[in-house]
Amino acid sequence: MVSKEVSGRKRKRVTEFAQRAIADLRAQLDKELVAAKERHEKDLAAVRADFEHSAVTAKATFDRELANRDARITQLENSLNAVVRDKNSYSEQAQIRQAERKCFDAPLQLQELEGIREMVNQHADGGVREGGLTEAGFLYLHTIFIQRGRLETTWTVLRKFGYAEDLRSTEAFLSPKFDIPPDCSVELSPPGYQFFTDIFETFDKDQDGALNPSELEEVFGTSPGNPWTSC
Repeated sequence: MVSKEVSGRKRKRVTEFAQRAIADLRAQLDKELVAAKERHEKDLAAVRADFEHSAVTAKATFDRELANRDARITQLENSLNAVVRDKNSYSEQAQIRQAERKCFDAPLQLQELEGIREMVNQHADGGVREGGLTEAGFLYLHTIFIQRGRLETTWTVLRKFGYAEDLRSTEAFLSPKFDIPPDCSVELSPPGYQFFTDIFETFDKDQDGALNPSELEEVFGTSPGNPWTSC
């Protein structure tokens, strides 16, 4: 009888010990699960933050590249307008060769020029008109230069027309320095007068002998701004 009671108490103690051990193990597992969940949430938050930061950085980079591309297109358009004397939005053969000489110290050969016109005409709608390059054709040509890794060709054109690395007109281009001896004065030569007369007549679209505000804006479209409106 005593032996059975002792055996029952032992069994009870063993059972209680096992229950406590199981309870302790369950509590430890719960703690570890909570800790693991917290670590997972922290890691997930860090990944989300990194992703959001990367997305913001990528957007900012894209915006800068887009703004730079738009600025470069504008300056290329300005360069074309500076080449085209009659402002009819296309460069005739003689004007293209003159621009090539200005930028690269050598005019294009007629065969090379014909090859350029043929390529632009095949791939750019409206890129060629009356044997010359339109604005669309001019931009397409430089797109091809860039795609083929000839970035320096485009930059050479921009620099020759007074644009710096930030696509702004350089001070040396806007205000070229020249020395005037103390006993001398500066005045326009006859070719200088003719140059300004030609410019005036080109932009005086209504031929009323005066440049209205819209005509003035067009005159200074290739410059940093209209001096009469920026004062």
